[in-house]
Amino acid sequence: MKTRICMIAATVFVALWAVATVVPTQKWMYPGDETITQVVPDGAGGCAFVCEDTNDLARIVWVDKAGALLYQTMITNAPDQPIVACTSKTLVYADKRPDPLFVQVDATGIEKLITASDGIVERPFLAFLSTAAHTDAKGFIAVVYDIANDRQNVARFTYK
Repeated sequence: MKTRICMIAATVFVALWAVATVVPTQKWMYPGDETITQVVPDGAGGCAFVCEDTNDLARIVWVDKAGALLYQTMITNAPDQPIVACTSKTLVYADKRPDPLFVQVDATGIEKLITASDGIVERPFLAFLSTAAHTDAKGFIAVVYDIANDRQNVARFTYK
């Protein structure tokens, strides 16, 4: 009898645990290009990322927490991972136009050029060890390969 009660209790516990387990759901996806080389979350559910096409032309894209485009631009002669900082209100990236500088962009897309001091902008030596997914309290942002279109996209997943 005790074994039967334990088995029933265990079954009920497992059933309740399965119902309570949260499965991530995709909230939005933004198309990239052939390769995404950098993803920087903004801490509010959006992110900025760098993607390159088959001709190695790089583009910086900044999207908000709903996946809506805030800013994008083609960059040339920039470091491999040019995004320096990203919040829900500001994006900062490195560029060389032709001299090294930083570009600060507000949420309306207005650029402000900041001259880099005495030197060039480069990525850290171990930057290639960056993670494929970036987490926060509400979910994560990941690079997702689109097999049908042979490209990488950036997607936001939530735990709701």
